[in-house]
Amino acid sequence: MRAHITKSQITIYLNIRNAILRLWHRNPLVGVTRQEAAGCARDPRYFDLSQFAYDWLLRNGYINFGCVDVPNTASSI
Repeated sequence: MRAHITKSQITIYLNIRNAILRLWHRNPLVGVTRQEAAGCARDPRYFDLSQFAYDWLLRNGYINFGCVDVPNTASSI
């Protein structure tokens, strides 16, 4: 990761990462979406950084584990 971000961006990355984790911990029964993760970056310049953090957290099982969308297949009466 050091090859991709500068020292000044590390604090920004950590703030975005922690904000995404807070979203997950508020309600772990509902998955965090990419759009919600992008909202954790307050400056549009850091949307890509938020997506990088989201992908890393998702891939390593820190967020959205155990969340399954169950489609409503019941027919109406």
